[in-house]
Amino acid sequence: MPVLSGRVCLSEAQPAVHYLPRRCPLGTSVYIFGAVVAIVAGTVQACTGFGMALVAAPCLLLVLEPTLVTPTLVTLSTLNTLLVAWHGRRHVQAALVLMLAAGGITGFPLGIWVLKTVDANVLKVCVGAFVILFSSALLAGWRRPLKREGLARFPVGLAGGFMGGATSMGGPPVILFLANQDMPKDIFRGNIASYFFVVNCFGLAMFGLSGLWTAEVTRLAGVLIPPLLIGTYCGVRVAKALPEEQFRKVAMIAVAVMGVILVASSLYAILAG
Repeated sequence: MPVLSGRVCLSEAQPAVHYLPRRCPLGTSVYIFGAVVAIVAGTVQACTGFGMALVAAPCLLLVLEPTLVTPTLVTLSTLNTLLVAWHGRRHVQAALVLMLAAGGITGFPLGIWVLKTVDANVLKVCVGAFVILFSSALLAGWRRPLKREGLARFPVGLAGGFMGGATSMGGPPVILFLANQDMPKDIFRGNIASYFFVVNCFGLAMFGLSGLWTAEVTRLAGVLIPPLLIGTYCGVRVAKALPEEQFRKVAMIAVAVMGVILVASSLYAILAG
């Protein structure tokens, strides 16, 4: 879930990174670097249904301004998730996706409000630790599927939106919820990609209204779309080849990495401050 309150946030998961103070102009080398990043990030997200920002944001923020990186990645993620969701459209549970997205949009302002009232880094450490513990438990085979799943959809989306507003990482609650329900990989990918597509569309609208959608963003996104499509194709093929159990492990490892990045970056900020 994107935020336009003076800090950078991606719809799904943006690690807090310390990037170089100087940025490179949009030259050939930057475009080539961005293309490689787009292929890798597109492959990861098309395979798992999430993870583009986890891969791409730290890399692109080394050479580009956050105001350029954020809307560009949301644009690429929107296209990627649309293609993944369309590819798995037979497996998408529309009612589930819409309730999760409604909760996410509702919870996002609450996260921003809490962020303004508590120490952001302490909050991020706590949230990151929870993500690490829960994803590790799921990785080890622990599951407690909810029998009345419908009642949990909006609250889970609310938690995701809250985390997005408070920590810039709104994906883990929804990802962990779907994983805990022991969904087959095709249903999991279809649902999570559809969820992020809806959230990303909301983000694009916000960028447009805020004036952050610029000609430079359009140009960069246009250049990176072809390599993104290559990565998306590769990711779909990889997902088909992965057995169910290996897919779950890959997905949970990716979520655990999100938690580790969140904890590590926040502890660094606390110690450095």
